[in-house]
Amino acid sequence: MVQSICDHLGLDASLPAPLRGLDILDVGCGGGILAESLAKRGAAVLGIDVNEEGLAAARAHAQADPRLASLCSYRATTLEDLAAAGNKFDVVIASEVIEHVRSLPTFVSSLAECARLQAPVLVTTLNRTPASYMAAIVGAEYVLRWVPKGTHHWSKFLTPTELTQLFRAHTPFHLWQLAGMEFNPVTGTWSLGTNTSINYAACFTRAAANAPLAEEPAEYPPPEQ
Repeated sequence: MVQSICDHLGLDASLPAPLRGLDILDVGCGGGILAESLAKRGAAVLGIDVNEEGLAAARAHAQADPRLASLCSYRATTLEDLAAAGNKFDVVIASEVIEHVRSLPTFVSSLAECARLQAPVLVTTLNRTPASYMAAIVGAEYVLRWVPKGTHHWSKFLTPTELTQLFRAHTPFHLWQLAGMEFNPVTGTWSLGTNTSINYAACFTRAAANAPLAEEPAEYPPPEQ
């Protein structure tokens, strides 16, 4: 995610704080894990969520580190209200939240409204495939019990094509980068790759005449001929 931001904005991802000076919006921030990760790389991050319990935990954790306390702020509000108030950011991120929203057109429109002219919008989510059903619902909810049962609704997962078409229909944004996200249970780390069958990350940007855009994503697996 940091690499995509740097690639789009022309920043050096190898620097200790490559995101210094950027205002980033973390939509559906939960306990602040992503917000803190971005703040450690220099960004000023606003995390928003409607879950007060999660926000309280995020604030408490950030306050324990003066560096994070000065860069992380949290607010109990909706994305739609934030957009309606005219708030703008250098980067807008919706990580593992779009599969839970009620109105997809309103949500993606609000993401776009919160983005400044050159700002990328990054979305991470789950693909709607048999593999994601086994991993996110059977595995995560019933076998490993990482999240409560009923957290995910497989029918609400979006394929990369559906997400791309959603942005195209309701925003001035087009797909710029697409990558699969793979979790290593041994090391507890994530990495980017080409397999989008379970988790994937998509970066959207306003189309420009000289901006190379990603190809329309193919469904995974491809439909039978």
